[in-house]
Amino acid sequence: MAPRPAPGKRREPPPAPERPPAAPPREIELKLRLSPADLAALRARLDALGPARPAATVDNVYYDTPDLRLAAARAALRLRCIRRGGRRTWLQTFKTEDHGAALAVRGEWETPAPGGRLDLRRLAAAPLGALLGPAAAALAPLFRTVFERVTWAIEWRGARIEAALDQGCIEAAGRTEAILELELELHAGAPAVLFDLALHLAGAGPAAPDPGAMQRSRGAGKSRGGTAAELCLLPYGASKAARGIRLALGQDALVPVPGLLKRRAARPGGPAQVPAAAPAPDAPNTVLHPGLPLGAAARRWFALALDPFLANALGATLVDDPEFVHQARIALRLMRVGAELLGRSAVVDFPPAALRQLQAWARRFGAVREWDVLCADVLPALRQASGKGGAAPWERVERAAAQRRARARLRLQERLRRPDFAAFALHWLRWCASAAPAGDRPLGDYAGKALRQQRRRLAKAARGFAGASMERQHKIRLQAKSLRYAFEMLRGVAPDALSDAELRNLSRFQDAAGRARDLALSRAALQRLTRSRSLRRQIAAWTRAQRRTGLDKARRLAVVLGVA
Repeated sequence: MAPRPAPGKRREPPPAPERPPAAPPREIELKLRLSPADLAALRARLDALGPARPAATVDNVYYDTPDLRLAAARAALRLRCIRRGGRRTWLQTFKTEDHGAALAVRGEWETPAPGGRLDLRRLAAAPLGALLGPAAAALAPLFRTVFERVTWAIEWRGARIEAALDQGCIEAAGRTEAILELELELHAGAPAVLFDLALHLAGAGPAAPDPGAMQRSRGAGKSRGGTAAELCLLPYGASKAARGIRLALGQDALVPVPGLLKRRAARPGGPAQVPAAAPAPDAPNTVLHPGLPLGAAARRWFALALDPFLANALGATLVDDPEFVHQARIALRLMRVGAELLGRSAVVDFPPAALRQLQAWARRFGAVREWDVLCADVLPALRQASGKGGAAPWERVERAAAQRRARARLRLQERLRRPDFAAFALHWLRWCASAAPAGDRPLGDYAGKALRQQRRRLAKAARGFAGASMERQHKIRLQAKSLRYAFEMLRGVAPDALSDAELRNLSRFQDAAGRARDLALSRAALQRLTRSRSLRRQIAAWTRAQRRTGLDKARRLAVVLGVA
C-alpha cells in the first residue's frame, strides 16, 4: 500500500512518461515519366478513378547558397505560388534526403509564406538552420519551375493517394527543360500500393476495385494484367529539384560537396554507378546486415541495383554515351547475381516472369555493349597495330562498324521507350516495396555458406578452363564475376568468405578472360564488315595474337582459382 501524504501536504502527481520524439514529416512519392502520346488515355484512366480538381498553375523558385550547400546535402528549399482561378497561395517548403530513387521517401516541412517571401523562422522545426548556419544569409534564387497541375484524390486498395499530373518546364541560366510527369503521393496505406496503381494505370496491373470503372471511361482501355502494358509510365528518380540543379550548372559544371568530396561532376543525366552495399569489411552496413531476413535482404539488394539501372536506362535513351549502357549492364548483372545466390533459398519469393525478363534485357544491353567495345577499344588498337594498307580501307571498316553500333543503339532505345520496359521496372519496384514472407532465416546464417559453396564450384570449373570451349570459358568467367559481385555486396555480412588475394585474382581472371572473349567476338564481327582479304588477314592475325595473350594470362590465373 502506498504511504499517505502528511496532513496538509499536497500529493504530487506521478511524473508523466517521456514521449518519444515526434517523427519528422515524410513525403512518400512515386514519380513517373510520361510520353505525350499517352497523355489523353492516362487522363481518362485517372478520371475513371475519381473527379479531378480544377487545374492550378504552380510557380516555384528554388534557393541555395553560392557553394550549393543544400544540393550537396540532397536537400531543397523552394518558394511556391499556387494560382487557381483568381486566388494565390504562397508556401515555402524544405525537403531532405532525395536519393534519386524511383520511390522517394523524404523529409518534408511546409508552411505558409505570407507576402510571397521566404521566412526561415517558420521552418524552425526543420533541420534547415542546422544545415545552413550563417550561410543562410547567402541564400539566393537558383532556378525556377512553372507547370500546370491537375490532381485526383484516389482511394485504392485501402490506401489514400493523390495523383498529380504536371506539364510545364524548368528554367535555369537561360535554358529550359520540359516537365511531363505523374506523381503518386501516398497519404495513407502501404507504399507497394503506389506501384499497384501505376501498373493499373499503365494497363499492366490488377483490375480496379470497381470492375466497371474502366469501361465507363471512354478511351480508358482494359487492364490485362501481367506485363503487357498499354501506356509507358516509366518510374524514374530525378526530382524537379535535381533536374533544376543540373540545368542551372550546365553539362560541364562541377559541384562542391563540403566535407565529402572536393568536387563532383554534375552532368545532366550523367551515368550512375551502382553503390556497394559494404565498401569495406570494417565499414558499417545499413543496407545488408547479418540479422536481416533473407526475403528482406533480397528486396534491398534489388532496390540497390534498380535505381542506377533505371537512371542509366533513361540516360541511354537521351544521350549517346556508351557509359550509360555499361553501367546499366553492371546493375543488371548485380540483380542476376542476387537472384542466383539468394534464389537457392526456398524462402525468397522472386517473381518468375520478372526474372526471365532480366535475362532478355541483359541480352539487349549486351548487344550494344559489344559494338561499343569494338568501336571504342578493339578497332582503334587494331588499326594502329596494322601500320600498313593505307587509311581508306580502315576508314570504311570504321564507318561500317559505327553504323552497326548506331543501329544496335537505336533498337535498344526503341525498346526502352516501349510500355513493356516501364512495366518491367514497375513490377520489380513493386516487389522491392512489398513485405517479405514470414519465417525467413537471417542473412548472416546463409551468406557465408552460400559464398563458400560458390567458391568451391568456381574452383572445380576453373580446373578445366584451359581445355574448355570458348563458350564454356565464358561461363567460367561469368562464375568468377558473379562470385566477385556477390562478395562485394555481402562483405559486411560474411567478411571471411574470401581473402583480399582471392578477390584480386577473381578480378584479374575476369578481365583477362573477358578481353579474350571480346577479341573473339570482335574478330567475327569485323570479318563481316570487309571483303578485303588483306584486312581480313590482318584482323585475324592481330586478334588471334591478342586473344592468345589474354587466354594465357587467364589460364595461369585459373590454376590459382582452381585451388579451393
